[in-house]
Amino acid sequence: VLPMANDDERRTVGVGTPPRAAAAAEGKYVVYPYRWVVLAAYCLLSVSNAMQWIQFSPISDNTQKYWGVGLAAVNMLSSIFMIVFVPVWPLASWFLDVKGLYWGLTISATLNAVAACTKLLGCVPGMGDFSFWWVMAGQALAGISQTFFMGAPPQLAASWFPVKERTAATSIGSLANPVGIGLGTYMAPCIVKVPDDMFTFLAIQAAIMSVVLVVVALLLRSRPKTPPSPTTSQAQETSVKAYLISLKGLILHKDFMLLATSCMLTLGAYWAVLSLSSSLLMPFGYTDTQIGFLVCTALMSGVLSCTLFGVLLDRFRTYRYFTFMAMLGTLAGFVTLFAASTQQIEQFCLFACRGGRRGIAATRK
Repeated sequence: VLPMANDDERRTVGVGTPPRAAAAAEGKYVVYPYRWVVLAAYCLLSVSNAMQWIQFSPISDNTQKYWGVGLAAVNMLSSIFMIVFVPVWPLASWFLDVKGLYWGLTISATLNAVAACTKLLGCVPGMGDFSFWWVMAGQALAGISQTFFMGAPPQLAASWFPVKERTAATSIGSLANPVGIGLGTYMAPCIVKVPDDMFTFLAIQAAIMSVVLVVVALLLRSRPKTPPSPTTSQAQETSVKAYLISLKGLILHKDFMLLATSCMLTLGAYWAVLSLSSSLLMPFGYTDTQIGFLVCTALMSGVLSCTLFGVLLDRFRTYRYFTFMAMLGTLAGFVTLFAASTQQIEQFCLFACRGGRRGIAATRK
């Protein structure tokens, strides 16, 4: 019961009502400046984890020499992220709903730091052939870590931000991951010039992940004392049964499955190209540093366009139109990449010009 509440207030709020629900019942909503600190802590975690994903792809040549493995083993270091994501994600998502942002993201940051330290064991002398498996185990732990935070931006935005800022907050949180991928692909070839630089690279990374763990544990909060808006969910059923029912509802929702499938195909193709960037570009004479710079440039251009899309979505709310534009841009990018990789860029440009000319002529008719 709220302190000093009269009988009418008690009947409205109810005995045993949590403070957040009581404040909402009274129409009290507060937007805390601390919301940006929480978002920054989340972004730091997302960036640091993403740095570990395809960090070995731009330096695949030095990675092969240092551990004496083949190119397929190096490519598996990035693939293991996706392999562990599928079975672990449902449990991690449910845990995030039950325990809240703080415990879910703190566990994620802990796994993230442990993963970086585990990979450092692969550089310890005397490990022999087993040394590379420490690196693989570290990558698997980092992949498990991402399952706890990848779906957190909407929950964080709904808990801390008012309605008019939620799309922007979700976009910022989602953009942190590609920013981290870009930093990881650019930082790796800048540090690892020769195979013996691998220990220095992984030691720097372990130090960064440890600092991120401390920041997340100290600064992150699950939700504010008072909700920021009336639409902020106050209390949800978090039982296993309720979670499975909601998951079943999504699977049976036609529009959701169409959107999910289109996103899976687009992101799957995109991440495959990034993961295999070294294998795709080295035959054309590109160096590790150039490959890292190209991947970083591709990701940063996506970050800028996604930021613009987030602002426009907040204003116009035309989700279908912008989704179609994103898919169309992705298709154009892959067609151009295919034409360039097969050294048929001139023929492709000629075909595009002819197609455009015919399209213009058709519209005039």
